[in-house]
Amino acid sequence: MLARFETDVLAHKPHLVIWQSGSNSLLRGKAVEDYVATVRAGILRLKAAGTDVILMDPQFAPVVVAQPAHRRLILSIRALANDLRVGLFQRFAVMRHWVSSGGTRIEDVISRDRLHMNDASYACIARLLADSVSAAAQEALGPLQPRSSLVSGAHLSSNI
Repeated sequence: MLARFETDVLAHKPHLVIWQSGSNSLLRGKAVEDYVATVRAGILRLKAAGTDVILMDPQFAPVVVAQPAHRRLILSIRALANDLRVGLFQRFAVMRHWVSSGGTRIEDVISRDRLHMNDASYACIARLLADSVSAAAQEALGPLQPRSSLVSGAHLSSNI
């Protein structure tokens, strides 16, 4: 991941990077510690460039859940976000809630490969993430700043 940072990320001078990762590391049997070290180094590079970061953990999918280290990876991502004080979008928890609440079936949110999200779940995640970023930006602006240029939306609970 880091090998492409200069050309694919930093060269564009982004204000915000939403970094969704973890699934490939799990599927390739990489050590969680190595994954965390790589993501930590990437976050530090992004922060040094003045870029805000939101980490997004893996999707709740049968292929991901079947990996013995998936819980450890997700907890490690959470700890890393907390340690480096970057945002965290808990996609795994959101999607697990969709299924465990009985509101939807896994087949309705995951493609036939049992790994990738489908168009409907990508759309839902995108809306939740956009609402969360909008709410965080409005909160950061404070009560005296104009908010008319921001998209309004419901705040995603920090408990998810």
